[in-house]
Amino acid sequence: MRTLLAVALLALAGVEARADDWPYQAECRKFANVAIPQRDIGVAPAKCDSNILYYGATGDGHGSDFVASRACAYRERAAKEDVEFSGAMILTMIYANGLGVQRNLPLAKRFSCELDGAPAEMEGRLVHLDSIASKGSGKQRFDICDDITSGFMMGWCSAHEADFAKVRRDERMRALSRTWTPAQQSAFASLRKSADVYFDASAQGEIDLSGTARGMYETVARESLEEGFLAAIERFEKGNRPEPGATGFKSEDAGLNAAYKARLTEIAEAEKDGDQGTGAVTATGVREAQRKWLIYREAWVSFGAARYPAVPADAWRSWLSHERAAKIRNPEPDMEAPASH
Repeated sequence: MRTLLAVALLALAGVEARADDWPYQAECRKFANVAIPQRDIGVAPAKCDSNILYYGATGDGHGSDFVASRACAYRERAAKEDVEFSGAMILTMIYANGLGVQRNLPLAKRFSCELDGAPAEMEGRLVHLDSIASKGSGKQRFDICDDITSGFMMGWCSAHEADFAKVRRDERMRALSRTWTPAQQSAFASLRKSADVYFDASAQGEIDLSGTARGMYETVARESLEEGFLAAIERFEKGNRPEPGATGFKSEDAGLNAAYKARLTEIAEAEKDGDQGTGAVTATGVREAQRKWLIYREAWVSFGAARYPAVPADAWRSWLSHERAAKIRNPEPDMEAPASH
């Protein structure tokens, strides 16, 4: 927060203070002219992406090229490309961690100050960099997502991690499906298409997306569905597949219908009473997700017939109805903080 005391202290420190300053703005002016070593700029690879070069294609550091990432980030910065996880953002991390170049915390602060963010976030990064200067970085690399305070940055960091998670899932899926027949591949492609539509409808319509952190909530909700989807296929490939069970599809379908009706009733009563308990969730959103889910369920049945023909169609419907009922009863996924790299 801006305070008269903070402004006074900055003035005593010899930094020009302005009446409307946030403390980080006055601090940033000390680093605005830190010299950029010309030898560090280098030559950027053609059509480079500093983000991929920094984190690696799968986000876990494998294949990282910090020298190329640095050169690419300088080019992105010069081109004023307004893209998250590029340019000054990558350069902040490179110089803070001393990756592919000598650590230079004043220069890291300069690039950090070029970013646009919530005041508390901007101040937190500067404090974090000061901590590295006094204590060293330890085992944990400094990451731009370490000092999140705003819902918008939560959304960006969640989406950033989700992009890499998708790459890793795609690798797992390719390994699973390598020996599938063309007919099985085709059936899976249809399932994958219906999954995308249902997952989007559920993440956008069945959880509360009010507030500035809605981007993170939507991303986490969709990631939960994606991880569950792939985990199920991995189980089935190992032979752990749905069975008709003692109750069967009729019972599971009845349970699903009861959960669906109860959820719609809950939303209707909340809207009538002016209760915000369901947040931005509407009956329309839940109905749309349910319609998309029905298509998704039948796509699973078709894929199951192609890949696992010994499993009866209603066994798939029973399993999926059980899963869907649980989702309706507890629509909100666990909201975990975005993972640092």
